[in-house]
Amino acid sequence: MKRNIIIAALMVVGLAQADITENHQVGGRVESRDAAWNNAVGNGALGLDDKHAQYTFASATDSQLEITVHLEANYAFDWDATIPTELDNTPHVGVNDGVGNAGRIDGDEWVKVTISYVDPNNNLTSLKVNEFGAYWGNNATETTVFTDASANSYDLIGFQHAAPEVLIDYSTTGLDALTKDNTGTWSMTVSADDTLGITTTGLGGFELEYTVVPEPATFGLLGLAGAVIFIKRKLMKI
Repeated sequence: MKRNIIIAALMVVGLAQADITENHQVGGRVESRDAAWNNAVGNGALGLDDKHAQYTFASATDSQLEITVHLEANYAFDWDATIPTELDNTPHVGVNDGVGNAGRIDGDEWVKVTISYVDPNNNLTSLKVNEFGAYWGNNATETTVFTDASANSYDLIGFQHAAPEVLIDYSTTGLDALTKDNTGTWSMTVSADDTLGITTTGLGGFELEYTVVPEPATFGLLGLAGAVIFIKRKLMKI
């Protein structure tokens, strides 16, 4: 009986060492996102100009693992009037070329998204784009185009950003997959297509999913707690 308890306890500790999956969404609907796009900074901050911005967040499992969403545009971004180093809008990213809608993407404007990360403990085991969407571009003929680094494209026509749970599963789009090993070459560019009708749109919700190995202290405590509970229950039955 004691041998079985010890084996079972070790199994509990082993399970506690499994990778942890985390999701982080920036932009999109307020009830769904973890952060708003106005958390992205540039326009003089971090040495970035008005055509570049970035947003960095840390893993909840390993605080030293930091993932950065980089934004680049062909014109100046729409910057906040009060805090000019922050993007102006919370649910979406817009560009301001001085023509058309200053808070959205229209005409020949585009926004490119790239990803980087810092992982000093080598705890990141996988990384992908989970879901994404436009914000605006919601009229029946408005077309938001997402293009990867291989020139594959995916069109969203009349995207209804106001409906709950509307983000697109990235794996269904045919766009190049993001992994932890190709962040140096992966990109996604957002633009407007007026073929069906004049389009004013924006980059909306963007969600990353990644897996992290827990720190030894973390899974050790989890495993120990699980083992203690398991053994206590077993002993009560003896």
